[in-house]
Amino acid sequence: MAACRLTRWAIALMNYSFDIEYRSTKSFCQADCLFRLPSSSDELFDANFDHREVEDELTAELPVTARMIADATGKDSMLKQVKQSGWPEKCPKEELRIYFIKRTELSVSYGCLLWGIRTVIPMKLRSRVLMKLHET
Repeated sequence: MAACRLTRWAIALMNYSFDIEYRSTKSFCQADCLFRLPSSSDELFDANFDHREVEDELTAELPVTARMIADATGKDSMLKQVKQSGWPEKCPKEELRIYFIKRTELSVSYGCLLWGIRTVIPMKLRSRVLMKLHET
C-alpha cells in the first residue's frame, strides 16, 4: 500500500526539481503526535446529517449532471451503438469512426460514456456545456 502511494507521489512530482531530505520525527513531532493520537470524541460527526442535501446544493449550479448525461447518452442513437459490447475488426459505420479509433480507451460508468477519465458529452448537451465553459 505504501509503495503504491510513494509511486503516485513520485509520478505527480516528476515535473518538479527537488531534493529529498530526511527529517527525524523530533523535528516535526506536533504533526506526528496529531496523526498518531486522534481525538477520541466524535463531537463534530453528526450521524443524522443528510449528505443528499449537500449534493443537491452543489450540483444545482452545474449546467448538466451525471444523471442528465447518462439519460442523454441512452437516448443518443450514435452513443447507444458505441456503448454496445464488443467492436468488430473494421469500423461498422463511418460516423462511428471517431469512437472506433479510441475503442480501447472507452468505458461506461453509471450510464455515461467515458474516454479515459473524460466524460463524452452527448450532442444534445454539448451546446449547454460549451456555453458554460466559455462563460468562465
